[in-house]
Amino acid sequence: MLFDLNGQEFQVKFSRTGTTTHAELLAFDDNGKFSYTGISGISYCNPKDRFEKSKGRKIALAKLLNAMVEYEPQLGVLNLGKKQRAKIWEIYFKEHKK
Repeated sequence: MLFDLNGQEFQVKFSRTGTTTHAELLAFDDNGKFSYTGISGISYCNPKDRFEKSKGRKIALAKLLNAMVEYEPQLGVLNLGKKQRAKIWEIYFKEHKK
């Protein structure tokens, strides 16, 4: 999932290990590649619950966005306000229609 914030391009990469979903933030670097920023969101599914891929992604993305606000000074260009968060969610729902 690609998005742009204040002129810098980012990508959110989703992965799964068992019933744990990871959302990792990658930033487009000077070498023309995406590199890991060290910011991620993780959702865990209780073993007693039924695993749902879409629900895990939504929780992981929400945690990632919260982590982005905390790490904002390290990334330098982010101004993750309500409008930017809404834009990211809009992009997510276009790509993941379920």
